[in-house]
Amino acid sequence: MKNPILVVSLAVLVCFAFACQNKAAKAELEKFRAQAKLEEQNRALVVSIFDELNRKNADVYQKFYSPEYSWHFPSGNPKGLSPEEESGFVKLLWAGFPDIHWDIEEMVAL
Repeated sequence: MKNPILVVSLAVLVCFAFACQNKAAKAELEKFRAQAKLEEQNRALVVSIFDELNRKNADVYQKFYSPEYSWHFPSGNPKGLSPEEESGFVKLLWAGFPDIHWDIEEMVAL
């Protein structure tokens, strides 16, 4: 009589162990999928920005960038360029280099 009870108890314990592992694996997989989706959205955003720049659309900075964004150019500049100022900067680039074109050759998404 002790053997069947022991076997059933062990079987139930094994089932619970596998069920918990499956839930943890599903949660980990869902976390991975969410991260992959976010990375794909980030990639698409960057591609959109450079597509707009290649079309010579200076409004790209107002469309995609936060109003609080600032670009510190040159790097030692304590006052960063606002989206409006960066828009003016890219217009100067276009005036000096009318056939400038940006190509994304490699991208790392985080």
